[in-house]
Amino acid sequence: MKKILVTGSKGRVGKDIVEFLKNKYEILEFEKGHELNDSLFDVDAVIHLAALTPRKEQEYQLDDYIETNVELTKKILFYSSRNNVKTVIIPMSWSWMFKIGNYQYSKLLQEKFAEKYKKLGLKVIIIEFPEVINSSYRGIISNLVERIKNGQETTVDSVSISTISTDSIAKVFIEFIEQKNQEAEKIYRDLTNTFNLYEKVREIIEKESPKNLVYLKKGKIKIRNPVVNKDNTISFPEFEKEE
Repeated sequence: MKKILVTGSKGRVGKDIVEFLKNKYEILEFEKGHELNDSLFDVDAVIHLAALTPRKEQEYQLDDYIETNVELTKKILFYSSRNNVKTVIIPMSWSWMFKIGNYQYSKLLQEKFAEKYKKLGLKVIIIEFPEVINSSYRGIISNLVERIKNGQETTVDSVSISTISTDSIAKVFIEFIEQKNQEAEKIYRDLTNTFNLYEKVREIIEKESPKNLVYLKKGKIKIRNPVVNKDNTISFPEFEKEE
């Protein structure tokens, strides 16, 4: 049975991933406060989920994001390379497409270090996931629908949103671990759900609480796609426009 190291195994996504994978693999779990050492990397693959993400109730500084999202990743890559781990999977977040801040900057640095180790011969899979949902968390949609149902006037921007479920992510990981990259990418494409945020919220309200439609206001049409220049800097076209 293959052994898999999962960092961030107690997080919202990590818990689901571990539960899904443990029937197929032996799972080693790594969480904040644990010590990294070579013995942890006697594994076939590493799934690096540990990350510090923005929270409404907690304001983090750039140094906080660097410590977890960059420095921890550098150590994971170093130990994986030294111990000849076959596959290292590093999921990335799409949230930087909406704005650039300290969190997004740290994730860009994380990706650059991952690319460096790829060039050195480590098999690093960098995969960008959209918003991750599960049976108890519908993401941004849940928050918006709840506000409108409660009679709070809510402006929802007209923007393309993609989601993927935790069990779908686990299926993608399995294919990568089994060295079936093309199959993994196909599953990822097939199981990612893309929709217009405003239209989706409107659809749910019309079905579940039509009397509250009056509280739904259509906001801006947003353009998500950044432009990556030849020198690796990022620039944005007109980010949003009035409808």
